[in-house]
Amino acid sequence: MIAPHDDAIHEDLRQMVTNLQQCLQQRSAEEYALRNALAEAYAEVEEYRNSASWRLTAPLRKLSSLVGKSTAQLGSTADPLPRSIGHGPMPPANTRPFRPKLAVIIHSYHEELLGDILAKLDLEQCAHQIYITTSTDKITHVEETVNMVGMTARILPVENYGRDIAPFLKAVRLARTDRCGTVLKLHTKKSAHLGNGTQWREELLGSLLATGQTLRAINAFDADPTLGLIGPAGHFLALSDFPGLNTGGVLALADELGIPNIQTDETGFVAGSMFYARIEIWDKLVGLSGLENRFEAEAGQTGGTFAHIIERFSGLLTISEGFRVASQDQLDKAPDLRRRGEYRFI
Repeated sequence: MIAPHDDAIHEDLRQMVTNLQQCLQQRSAEEYALRNALAEAYAEVEEYRNSASWRLTAPLRKLSSLVGKSTAQLGSTADPLPRSIGHGPMPPANTRPFRPKLAVIIHSYHEELLGDILAKLDLEQCAHQIYITTSTDKITHVEETVNMVGMTARILPVENYGRDIAPFLKAVRLARTDRCGTVLKLHTKKSAHLGNGTQWREELLGSLLATGQTLRAINAFDADPTLGLIGPAGHFLALSDFPGLNTGGVLALADELGIPNIQTDETGFVAGSMFYARIEIWDKLVGLSGLENRFEAEAGQTGGTFAHIIERFSGLLTISEGFRVASQDQLDKAPDLRRRGEYRFI
């Protein structure tokens, strides 16, 4: 038989463990925020060093350096000109080229899947900002999940229409103002109408978020100015073979955006709509008049909606902006497009 004072001790221990867990989560979140802030600070310093004003004032800085050295040689007790701010020297100029932030945009409709996506992110070496779009009734759960994994994110409430596409474009508009240069698009995909929907999601996330793949994608964009979009290998479909109910809508949207000479046999799109891309690719779509009013109300549609049309527009839009598309397994050439009968998830 357990004595009453033993119960009190057990309760005190449980409370102590709970307090320690909360403290650990808070410290993890603080560390995460500090690492991200440091990466952003280095990026901003390099942007300034690469600016025209920094280059134009280089002779003055050189002269100041020479004057400082001469003063020191004469035995002056004057303080030298400051070379860095903080607790260590700044990295030498041009050793860390300016790199705009990565916008990680996640649409959380099936909120029970969000924690798994956040846990898979490999962002330690990347200056980034996480944006999570979700409906108003799910914001509390999303906040709890973000805190639980020790991350920080901007949570954007959205209406339940336009699938993951309408929320994505809303977040892109905000990310542009936050000076993000690339985007990683993800969502809590279930595809309940398919028997292998879970496997589909796991393949997409496993490919995009494998260790080192985010930094590899960012480095690829830096190294190749013609590269516009990177998708998971094996998930590029030929638009001509998988038009769904969207052919007319794709052609109409292309005409509205001034994109001529569509070759649907050569144009692909990322099935599942998860990828890395340059953020400017989406400027035309974000700037469309009455964009939010074009998305239909949610009714369980499997094709023919404006969201489905834009999903099939990813490759076409990238190419129309003067960039090229690649898959993760072959970044130096166009992806192999799956034809009808070759893709098991649709």
